[in-house]
Amino acid sequence: RGIIAKETGSKDLKGVSVVTMATGSKDSKLAKEALEDCMDLMGNSMDNLKMSIGKVSSLNLGSRSTMKSARGQVMDAQVSLSASLTFQGTCQDEVSEQASKIPGTAAVLLRQSTAISQALTVSLSLDGTLQKSLHA
Repeated sequence: RGIIAKETGSKDLKGVSVVTMATGSKDSKLAKEALEDCMDLMGNSMDNLKMSIGKVSSLNLGSRSTMKSARGQVMDAQVSLSASLTFQGTCQDEVSEQASKIPGTAAVLLRQSTAISQALTVSLSLDGTLQKSLHA
């Protein structure tokens, strides 16, 4: 049995429509679960990204005592970015496994997730550079 997908009115993650699927077959149930998991993971990723941005944007580098605090904030930001990257990778894995059952949706999610992962990798690198400069 093929998968029947329809778009709902709500939008998540910049243009990716939430997809509802017929639940008549085991394959469609697995594909639906993969999409739901991915949406949850992307939500977690966004939460961690916001937390990381908050940590870095509130840095105060004015005095020696605040430098120690700043190093802690940067380390917290790195942990949040790393977790966000892990969530993206898990989403990519789950959607990739079901891609043949949801080709259009999978392609969009994988493109967006890959772009986000690349941005997170750059952010982690910048955070690492900031961390090194704080220890200097």
